[in-house]
Amino acid sequence: MSWMGIMRSHWTMTQFRTGLTRTLLVLPLLAPMSIVSAAQAQVTPTQVAILVEAFRDIAKQSTSKPKTLHSDWRISERNIGPWSKQCLQRELTPQDFDRDPETVTKIVTCVVNGIFKTEYQTANNDEALAIRRVSSWWRTGDANTYEIPETVIYADRILKAYQKRNGGKAFATNSGEKSSTSSIGATPVEMKVAEKKPVNKITKPTEAKKIATIVPVSAGRSTVYDRYMQAGYQANEKKDSSKALLFFRRALDERPNDNYATTAIQNTESK
Repeated sequence: MSWMGIMRSHWTMTQFRTGLTRTLLVLPLLAPMSIVSAAQAQVTPTQVAILVEAFRDIAKQSTSKPKTLHSDWRISERNIGPWSKQCLQRELTPQDFDRDPETVTKIVTCVVNGIFKTEYQTANNDEALAIRRVSSWWRTGDANTYEIPETVIYADRILKAYQKRNGGKAFATNSGEKSSTSSIGATPVEMKVAEKKPVNKITKPTEAKKIATIVPVSAGRSTVYDRYMQAGYQANEKKDSSKALLFFRRALDERPNDNYATTAIQNTESK
């Protein structure tokens, strides 16, 4: 190799070493920033605990308690086995469930923790939207029903209870700022779905189900009535009004004079 060739080779290797050194010096500075950003997107144990208690607060306001619903959270009997197995690795009976309030709290916290983390990610770190989606899942078994008028009302109640237990703090948004609370409450039963325009609307309904970590069973207050109502909403989405009316009327048979079922029937008939 000529003298000039040796010099070129030496110059090239020197450049490579210099570039590598600069890269290694920069990487440690970037890593902590990415870690901080990821941490901001996580649901904290405090948030989970507050939401758990918010669900309890609203459930305890119910004046009726069917025999198939258990604990302060009004947990459906058919969820007790799957939830306890999921969270405790052992299946409890409804009788075991009723005898041990402390274990019930652990199970509900475990379930809410999993679904809250899933929906927080799906909602792009918008705390209020995530809570709406968790509330919808708790009531109907499907987080994507959060825009249905009757579910909106229930989610509003959970949001209020959550915010009250959180000292009145505003909800965090995906930008790290605090969101306004003006959208909570005062939602009429007859409100049309199209009138509700939440921030960060989820455009892919199946996205949440792909990353769910909890057994996919209907939650909380799921009863025969709830299943009829859900079937009615689904029929309405498919523009099958006659089938929707059938399901809503069956729901009304389960709960005579129920405002949700009555309003759903009126809205469907008006179409």
